[in-house]
Amino acid sequence: MKRSICFVYSIGLALAGIAQAAGPVFNSTDLAPVGTRCQVYQVTTPSNVDTGSAGANQTWDFSNLQSTLSDTLERIDGSAVPQDIAAALPNANLWSKLYNGTSVSYNAERESSTSIAIVAMGAHDSSSGIVYTQLLTVPETYWHIPFSYGDAFADSFQASGYSFMIPYTMEYDAYGTLITPFGTYTNVIRMRWNGPNGNASYAWNATNPSWCIMGITRIATGGSAAAGYSYSINVTIRNLISPAMVRQRTINPGNGRHPLTSVTRIFDIRGRLQGTVSSTNPQLPLSVRRYSGILVGVTKSGQVELINTFAGVR
Repeated sequence: MKRSICFVYSIGLALAGIAQAAGPVFNSTDLAPVGTRCQVYQVTTPSNVDTGSAGANQTWDFSNLQSTLSDTLERIDGSAVPQDIAAALPNANLWSKLYNGTSVSYNAERESSTSIAIVAMGAHDSSSGIVYTQLLTVPETYWHIPFSYGDAFADSFQASGYSFMIPYTMEYDAYGTLITPFGTYTNVIRMRWNGPNGNASYAWNATNPSWCIMGITRIATGGSAAAGYSYSINVTIRNLISPAMVRQRTINPGNGRHPLTSVTRIFDIRGRLQGTVSSTNPQLPLSVRRYSGILVGVTKSGQVELINTFAGVR
């Protein structure tokens, strides 16, 4: 069964809910908003990659990894999902689109007040019907809300085509600084997933907004428990290319106005969509709003006006 980096985690029944005072805490408000895009890179020398240490205030330096671009992953609204796929997965309410020059597929998740679970990975249109890389008849939860350093859980999921449940454990085992070829990230959460037959995965997740920066998966490919399994290692790195946040580059602080030559979406400090304006409809529900320490207004001339520059809202 094929598994996907950064979508392999699972949690469920509390195994050891040991909340710690230190370390970033994952909350539902940290989810990457619609419009967030990452370029997914496949590491070309995975056998040389060490997962590093667990614990508080770690530094993982993967800056020397060599990789090639494989796909783009984008968080999308459910209205953008093909109708047949959305209808086949009625429990999904969080969607991601994975695409490159030749193919498009969709990852489906389910968010509740207490958890986020994987419903399906790699669903795409086909002339013969919907095709899945992995469809989960029993979803695989990968976050509890909230989730703190030291928390650990055990649960099981079931994949389509399998008659048995697959047990696993999930642990928030480390936090610290992650260095990749694309940048340095602080306050990173590391999640460790352990499945049967020695299968294991690690994911390093940014916070506020939350997105997977890097993943390492160890998959059993042959042998037996008695003779010893052989394994393949898969490593990916994600480069955030569209954080869907208000940025200085989108508003000209020189004259305080940004012409609306196309649709402009306005996001709050957590990256959540608050409104959309365009040259033909240059009005938000409110004429003036506060975003990320900026006071923004919309004029009738089809411009976004920066009322107070990046010195902070008064």
